[in-house]
This record gives sequence, C-alpha cells and structure tokens, in this order.
Amino acid sequence: MRGFQLVNDLRTGKSMGTTIRFKFELKGDFDPKTVTTRAGLDPTSFHRKGDQSKYGKKKLDFDYWCLDTGYINSLDLEEISSTIYQQLKIKEAQFCAIIKEFNLLAVFSVVAKIENQNAPSVHFSRELVGLANVLRASFDVDLYVADPE
Repeated sequence: MRGFQLVNDLRTGKSMGTTIRFKFELKGDFDPKTVTTRAGLDPTSFHRKGDQSKYGKKKLDFDYWCLDTGYINSLDLEEISSTIYQQLKIKEAQFCAIIKEFNLLAVFSVVAKIENQNAPSVHFSRELVGLANVLRASFDVDLYVADPE
C-alpha cells in the first residue's frame, strides 16, 4: 500500500490524524475454515458462533470471516479499499459460490475516525460497486468525529 502512514506516533502513542479502516465481512452459519480453504485466501480474522465477544460477556451468535486493512492514516477511502478489492476480484467466482451455498451475509464495512476536521473522501470505485453487486454485498459506513482536545 503506497503512501500510507502509521496510525500512531510510535514514540508518543498519539494519533497522527484521520484514519480509515476497510473490511470485507462474511456472516452467517458456516465454518470459516471452509471459506479459507475454498477461496484460497487467509482471513485477517474469523470467529465461530458461541465464541466470547471481545466487547463484553456476550456469546457471539453467528460465524464470521473477515479481510481487514486495519486503521490506516489516510483521507482516500478508494485507495485503501483497492487492496481488498484486488484480493477479492481474483477470487470472485469462489466467493460467489460460497456466499450462495451457505446463504451468507456479505458486507463491505468502512470506519473512518476523523480528526482535526480532516474528513476523508468517501468514494467507492465503479469496480468495487460492481463486485459488491455480484457478491450481493451491502455497504456499511461509520464516521466518528474526534472531540478537539
């Protein structure tokens, strides 16, 4: 990924500005290892139904498989989303078959943390929208504006 910067200053731990995270998520009732094997692509993360949520004591009620960029210091969502798009595009047929067979929910998820009034460009390429259509995936966009210190 060209031109991306660290999210936090390694010396101080302070944020270095607006960050964007882009994910492709599969949710439903399935074995995440099956997706990994059939798609030939390792997830960034996955969990099984019944696993402990990392956000509390609740047990998770669905299986999950995810490709995730992590938070990247940038104002350009299209550039960040292209990394996951490129991974998925070459596996399009495999993911279509998996999503259909297991009746999975597919989601492209964006989380932007806006700092210093530096709002990112939220633009989806025609190619990504086309892939989302083929995969029957939805988009989820969350924007968080940091309070000035």
